Amino acid sequence: MRNTYQKLITTCLLISSFLLLGGLIACAPPTFSINGSVSGEVQGGVNIELSSTGSDNTTITAAEGSYIFEGLGEGEYTITPSLLGYTFTPESRLLSVTLDDLTGAGFTATRISNTYMASGTVSGDTGGGVAITLSGDISSTLTTTPDGSFTFAGLINGSYTFTPNKNGYTFSPASESVTIADDNATGISFTATQIPAYTDVDITMVSIPGGTFERGCSDTDSDCFDDEFPQSTITISSFKISAFEITQGQWKEVMKSNPSSFTACGDNCPVETVSWSNVRDFIDTLNSRTGKQYRLPTEAEWEYAARANTETTWHCGNNETCLDDIAWYSDNSGNTTHKIGQKDPNDFNLYDMSGNVWEWVSDNYLENYYSVSPDKDPQSTARSLYKVIRGGGWADLSGSCRSSNRSRNTPIYTSAYLGFRLVLD
Repeated sequence: MRNTYQKLITTCLLISSFLLLGGLIACAPPTFSINGSVSGEVQGGVNIELSSTGSDNTTITAAEGSYIFEGLGEGEYTITPSLLGYTFTPESRLLSVTLDDLTGAGFTATRISNTYMASGTVSGDTGGGVAITLSGDISSTLTTTPDGSFTFAGLINGSYTFTPNKNGYTFSPASESVTIADDNATGISFTATQIPAYTDVDITMVSIPGGTFERGCSDTDSDCFDDEFPQSTITISSFKISAFEITQGQWKEVMKSNPSSFTACGDNCPVETVSWSNVRDFIDTLNSRTGKQYRLPTEAEWEYAARANTETTWHCGNNETCLDDIAWYSDNSGNTTHKIGQKDPNDFNLYDMSGNVWEWVSDNYLENYYSVSPDKDPQSTARSLYKVIRGGGWADLSGSCRSSNRSRNTPIYTSAYLGFRLVLD
C-alpha cells in the first residue's frame, strides 16, 4: 500500500512538470476506513463515537455488532462505545491510521447487573396522587401513594431529575436533581401548596366600541395648555373600562386595607390617597386573585372614553353650567369626595369621568407627546419622572375637569384628590 501511495505522488509530480501554462494538477490524498465490531451481551444499537483533533463522528452498530467509519485521513482516532445499561471492554481504543485501513477494532459488552432505587415524599397541602416525572439516563413517571411517598427502582448509575405535578398545586422545589453513584438515593422531598381558587371582585365594566376621535384641545375651548396641542385624529381599538372609579370597598376587599383620607365617606366612595405604584400593587393582587387581566387605561383610551363621541369642552357641552350635572368639583363638592354614580353618566354610561377624584392612567408624561405619538392606540413610554393623571377632582375649578386637560405627578405621589379606574383586557 505504501508503494502505491508513493507512486501516486511521483506520477502527480511528473505530470505537473510537463505543464507549460502554469496549470496545476490537484492530486486528492487517499482516504481510509476503520471498522470493527461489538460482541458480548449486546451487539446491535451500540453508539460508537469516533473523535480526533478537530473532528467528531458517531455511528451505531448494525444488528450483528459491526460498524465502519470511512473517508478518514491519516491521524490518531479514539473509538468509544456506549449504551445505557452496559459497560464495554476496553472502554475506548486509540488507533493510528497510517496509509492503510484499520480492521478488527473490537469491544465486548457486559450488562450492568447492579441497579438502585430513588425514593422521596411529597408533603404539604397534598401528598397522594402527585405525578412524579423522572428524566435523565432513564425516563419514567409514577404517582405518589396516599401518604405522599414514591420510589423508582431499577436505576443505574447516572444523573436524574425528579419533577412533581398536580393540577391546582405548586411545588417547592419545582424539581430536584440527584446523581446515583453505586448507592440508592433517598430523602428526595417536595412541599405542595394549593393554588387558591379564583374569586371575583365586583367591578362593573362597560364595553367601549373602537373608533376615532379628535384628541386634544377642541376648537371651542379657550382654556387649553400647550401640552394639549396639536389636536389630532386618533384611532382606538375596542376595550372594557370600569363604569365607576374604584371604590374604597373594592380596595379593602383586595388589599385588606384602606389608604383613603375620606374614610367617613364610606365604601362606595372612590378610593384615594393612592400612588401610581400603589395602584400597580392593587392590580397585581387583583389579577392574581381573579385570574383576569386588569390594567390602567392608556391616556388615549381615557380621553376617548371621557369624550364619548363628543368634541366639546366637557362631555355635557361647552357651557360650564352643565358641569354641575356630571361632576363633583370645587363649586359643589363641599371639599370632599362623594359616592360614585350620583351624577349623570356620559353617552358611554361612564360616571365621574370629570371630577370627584383625578385618575391615574398608564402613560408616562411627555409635554410634547401629541406631536410625536402614533395615531393608533398610542401609549407614551418615553423616559419621564411623571405619570399622567386625568379628569380633575373635587377640589378643582371647572377648567381642570375638561375632557382634554392633562396633568401629572410622580409615581410615588399620593393625595386625597387622586384615584383611578381600570381597563379589563
